[in-house]
Amino acid sequence: METSKLLTRRDLEKIPRKKLHRARNWSKAEVTIGEWPSGTGERVVIKDIQACPLWFRISVGRHLMRREAKALRVLEKVPGVPRLLAQPDSDVLVIEFLPGRKAKKYATRTLSLDILNRVSEQVALIHAHGVAHGDLHPANILVDENGQVAFIDWATAQFAGAARGPKARLFEECRALDCRAVAKLKCRHVPRALSKDEQGLLKHGTSRPYRFFKGMHLVFAAMRGKSNYTEMRGRGRYNKSPFARKIEANVLKPDVPAEPKS
Repeated sequence: METSKLLTRRDLEKIPRKKLHRARNWSKAEVTIGEWPSGTGERVVIKDIQACPLWFRISVGRHLMRREAKALRVLEKVPGVPRLLAQPDSDVLVIEFLPGRKAKKYATRTLSLDILNRVSEQVALIHAHGVAHGDLHPANILVDENGQVAFIDWATAQFAGAARGPKARLFEECRALDCRAVAKLKCRHVPRALSKDEQGLLKHGTSRPYRFFKGMHLVFAAMRGKSNYTEMRGRGRYNKSPFARKIEANVLKPDVPAEPKS
């Protein structure tokens, strides 16, 4: 499918669409799926923030859309990254549809090591192109029936370029977060395959700022009565993440096939 610069908002509104998923709140884009060009049978994803409040679109939303468009252009040749097909205006993106099921919908220990290695290799390739996803979690990773993987939702992408300074540190932090997300996925499905570096990312986080803000999150959660932080602190375990405890419990145990869901 060729990218078109001639698609307008008026043309877009004529395309029959079906909601891919509902926006969780007023700050989220509406994501729909439609056929474009009409009559070709080609499905596209339409990401639209026009329904968001104007002040949000101007101050934040359009910046995120530009960031996502830039990431898709930079990664156009990378397998598993959808192509940007059109941008009718600053509030909407038309993106290539890639089939697949979200990784979060797969039961524990059902994704093979081959698939997880493929995820890791493609994330490394994305980083080699100077882009970090920044919000890589199982809902943004697709796995199709052939074991091919794809990555969606690039609004938080960060770009390499600065040799030093805040932008360079932010890129490195997001790159490490991507690697930690891959390690978390591996911990859920094939924990014995975790490398020492991946275990370190899960146990200790990615950086001092990350650990500081994570610690503050635990403290505020405890203040709201939503955490066992006080009990953990009394046992000297307050600095261990749930993944650290899961590693200790699972990494040295043989893999046991997951029981089928009823």
